Amino acid sequence: MNTKSRIQLAAVVAAALISVPAFALTIDQSKAITASINAAKAVEVPAKAAALVFKAAKEDRSEVASIVVSAAATSHPSTLANVVSSVLEKSPKEVTPVITAALTGSPENSIDIVAAAVNAVPDRAEEVVALASKLSPARTAAFQREAAAAKQRRVVSSAAVVTGGTITQTTRLGAAVVNLYAVPGSDSGRP
Repeated sequence: MNTKSRIQLAAVVAAALISVPAFALTIDQSKAITASINAAKAVEVPAKAAALVFKAAKEDRSEVASIVVSAAATSHPSTLANVVSSVLEKSPKEVTPVITAALTGSPENSIDIVAAAVNAVPDRAEEVVALASKLSPARTAAFQREAAAAKQRRVVSSAAVVTGGTITQTTRLGAAVVNLYAVPGSDSGRP
């Protein structure tokens, strides 16, 4: 073999190695993860999903997150928003596989999924909205509204912490006091 042929062969082999995805999990491991989610009680699914993703090796987390969310969407669809929230709170870097799997598994619940994701990882809200909008372009405005509402809730919650639980919000009708930590008997003007 001459030098030119060796270089061409090396280039072909390198291109093949780069283009072939490396699957870190075996089929048996994927089936075991899916079976684990399917066998769990609905109440346990969010915590179990988050634990499976968190305990996975770093190179496997994206794949495990995708498998876990897909399994939850299939076997326990009512828990999907909670699964998204739990997984992202424990592993916030896995936004892409979690949102993709959740919206693919349950597109009719896309607003709830985006809301859960934005509340779980508020610093990555723009990324969540962009990804969800890419997967479901017709609902882009709704996703943006949900992200804005989540941001507003964080601001109000932060104000409650700073002011000791009482927030004064000004409306067009005047000031409205909202006592977030009301207890019976603490307000003498209230029964």
